[in-house]
Amino acid sequence: MTPREKRATLRAEYLRLKDFHRRLLREFEALRTAQYSAEASAEFREKVIEYQQQLANHAIAREWTYWPPCGRRRTARSLSVRRASAVLASALPISKKR
Repeated sequence: MTPREKRATLRAEYLRLKDFHRRLLREFEALRTAQYSAEASAEFREKVIEYQQQLANHAIAREWTYWPPCGRRRTARSLSVRRASAVLASALPISKKR
């Protein structure tokens, strides 16, 4: 895969994640303004967890595309991306199932 193809793939994934986030926000507003069941809440929680996982995977793919782990030492830029991806992955905190 060429660097251009990698960037195109990342861009497509970014747009898909952006759409997923918008759908989650719309669904959250619908749940927030209406009476909802425990099943609906659990389904939404699962979707948010899936989004967080996909976002974390995207951050890793982005980092590896621009700063491949091919024996290079960690740079300040790489560490800041790692911290930013950790913050993004925890953007929608969800309590664990019991």
